Amino acid sequence: MDVTVVTPVGSSSLGLSDNLTYETAPTVSGVSPSSAFTDGSTALTITGTNFTGASQVTIGGQNLPSSSFTVNGSTTIYVNAPSSATTGLVDVTVTTRRVRVQPPARTR
Repeated sequence: MDVTVVTPVGSSSLGLSDNLTYETAPTVSGVSPSSAFTDGSTALTITGTNFTGASQVTIGGQNLPSSSFTVNGSTTIYVNAPSSATTGLVDVTVTTRRVRVQPPARTR
């Protein structure tokens, strides 16, 4: 998609550098297992769609850098649940470049 800037004195020209690409947002359909130990020793599998290019996973508000998880194709991410001082439900989110999804799936 071309992007044009219009001002009272004119419009920008069109070219290859003014293109915008829409990306499909990731969707999370599940987290397995659905509970984790608070010591950070639980390996998790996050399933969904459009995970290719995932740059961040957030579990319980803790942002995990891309070096701490493995994207296995567009539908699966492997990560260890981080340690937590509290128990209970937490949100699991996946960010791909500029698109972030907060799924209904939660882990304990």
